[in-house]
Amino acid sequence: MSIFNKIKSLLYETRSTPFYDEADFELKNTWSGATVTEETSLSVTAIFASVKLISTVIAMLPLNIYLKKDGKNVLLNKGTIYDLLTSEPNEFLTPFKFFSLMITYNHLYGAGMAEIERDKKGTPIALWPLITDYVTPVFKNNKLFYKISSNKGASTVLNSGDVLCLPYFGTSVYGWKSPIQIHRETIGLALATAEFGARIFGQGTNPSGFIKSPNKLQPQSLESLKKDLESYAGLGNSHRLMILEHGLEFQRASLPPVDLQYIESRVFTNSEIGRIYGVPLHLLQSNEKTTSWGTGIEELTLGFISYTIQPILTQLEQELKNKLCIDPNMIIKFNLDGILRGKLTERYSAYSAALSSGWLTKEEIRNKEGENTLLDSNGGSEGDKIVEDKE
Repeated sequence: MSIFNKIKSLLYETRSTPFYDEADFELKNTWSGATVTEETSLSVTAIFASVKLISTVIAMLPLNIYLKKDGKNVLLNKGTIYDLLTSEPNEFLTPFKFFSLMITYNHLYGAGMAEIERDKKGTPIALWPLITDYVTPVFKNNKLFYKISSNKGASTVLNSGDVLCLPYFGTSVYGWKSPIQIHRETIGLALATAEFGARIFGQGTNPSGFIKSPNKLQPQSLESLKKDLESYAGLGNSHRLMILEHGLEFQRASLPPVDLQYIESRVFTNSEIGRIYGVPLHLLQSNEKTTSWGTGIEELTLGFISYTIQPILTQLEQELKNKLCIDPNMIIKFNLDGILRGKLTERYSAYSAALSSGWLTKEEIRNKEGENTLLDSNGGSEGDKIVEDKE
């Protein structure tokens, strides 16, 4: 087995213990009493929904590769880079799984990372996702390296040019910070609130009422009272007339979760987590403070695409170009048309205007709609010529 395959097998091993020491564990404790890690945070539904939404939306987008030639962008449909990014990043992952993993690690651990496997000529031939908390950036002799460790103690060092790195947020040139740890108090509150609600219902700490007696009850009388009260238990006995003797008095003491500010806390934490990840509440299925109809939702969704999805795509496109493209004239671009499509009549009206103004050709419009290529009388394409990647 080659050195690369040995390292790869170590990276893909299932971890038996968390990758942090006791000091790190103490930092993950919060004032709410909840222990916050990237793994435990996924039990918060708003975090799970936010990470899943952003990662899958980005992973499903079509990716176009162009070659700038004679002042024009020529669409590529074959070649090494094209196959790597649109067909098979490696022998185990599809492009959807690869990019969704990258964005998931980015939004949980603070950076989405992947090792670039190259052939002897330096051409990228495979992309291998790295577990971010196994990676340590090392800056030495004015050069950036990444130290890759495993739970068995083995490690290797990679040049920064051989690692795709997509930081979520950083306060240094080469480092990153996990959003989970930055906001661990907010997430700890969400975990504690969920546990509190579960205990209310699971342990029965929410009595609907109590019996008040003017005198202290003797053990024998108390047992007799308990047996009498049991006859009123159950759904079939609801609303029966209760008879109390010897001055006993029934008083209601309803303490539903809303009175304990439980529901308000859940709504608050959903809003806070949505703010952390830039996800509108309606996309988290939380519509308490938003309208579910009309252009309000449409504008919120467009804002999500423009201010949350697009910045991630821009960073990812630049990283892919810098690390994978040998030809500086190559351009990598995610296509947002699919999720920005309006109604059919609106799209066709826009296409008609673009066609009449010469901004788009018939072939470009058909490509946007996923239609077949138009052929001329000689069997050739009427639209722009699609060429092969020569790498």
